[in-house]
Amino acid sequence: MNIIGQATLQLILLGALGFFLVKRNFLPSLALQALSKLLIGLMFPFFIFHELLNNFTFKEFPNWWVYPLLSFILIFAAFILARLFSPRYKTIEERKEFLAAVTFSNAGYLPLVLIAALFDSSKAGNLYILLFLFLLGFNLVIWSFGVFLLAGKNDRGGKLAKLFNPPVIAIILGLLCVFFKVNLFIPRALDRSIGLLGNCTLPLVMLVTGGNLAEIKIENILLNKELQLIVFIKLMLLPFLVFGALLFFKIDPLLKFLLILQAGMPTAVSLSVICRSFNLKGELSNQAIFWTHICSMVTLPLFLFVFRVVAELA
Repeated sequence: MNIIGQATLQLILLGALGFFLVKRNFLPSLALQALSKLLIGLMFPFFIFHELLNNFTFKEFPNWWVYPLLSFILIFAAFILARLFSPRYKTIEERKEFLAAVTFSNAGYLPLVLIAALFDSSKAGNLYILLFLFLLGFNLVIWSFGVFLLAGKNDRGGKLAKLFNPPVIAIILGLLCVFFKVNLFIPRALDRSIGLLGNCTLPLVMLVTGGNLAEIKIENILLNKELQLIVFIKLMLLPFLVFGALLFFKIDPLLKFLLILQAGMPTAVSLSVICRSFNLKGELSNQAIFWTHICSMVTLPLFLFVFRVVAELA
């Protein structure tokens, strides 16, 4: 519990720094937007590409295609729970936001930093690979079904170009380079340069995440019944069901950890980006992002601690 608590504290401190810098205007909105673009468009893809080139082989990961499939299954399970527990809203837009807030998680950045904080370099390297393969499925779904769910008829098709965003392209290029053994001919200096840029990802992720939370405009900060329901389904019911289901399967402990981690993640910050892109109100989405991130500081360490205890007993 001490290790998990320290890892969570690292996230809180880095996120709080980003939150403070934006709130105090040391990091203006335009600068935060530029950092976000730099992170998504350059550093995170380079981090993915470098890890795949150096740690992934089709021989060691023969069932690599399973991980995007597991992403689809987890998203579908969350969507079913959201439909079952969805309250009656006055508008269709609010109901769509509720469904999206429960369905889609912060599947990339927070798990990335937690993995780095909790594991040594060898185990972290393997988990990074599993995470990137998982994200391949997640990104394809959130930028297709997620956009359709929130925007509906407002989507004119152009925004679906984000389906193949830089992280997805980096995953595909990395897999192709390994498959055709291009990675064996990359100069060492170039490989190190890519690695150095990619290593900037981890601290920058939390600074940007904290800054994004500071920029979210929440007119009603109270944790009302709808938000309580989102927090309950997202951070308690879903990880509990996933945890229970995993007890019946004998699979790699690292994969079990990744699935528990993904099941306990807060609402995806990308939903706020989608709402902005399509001029949607996004009030419920923003509130859900804020409160699930706050509450996950308690729920996520608890589930990870229980998983650690059960894993050792097994």
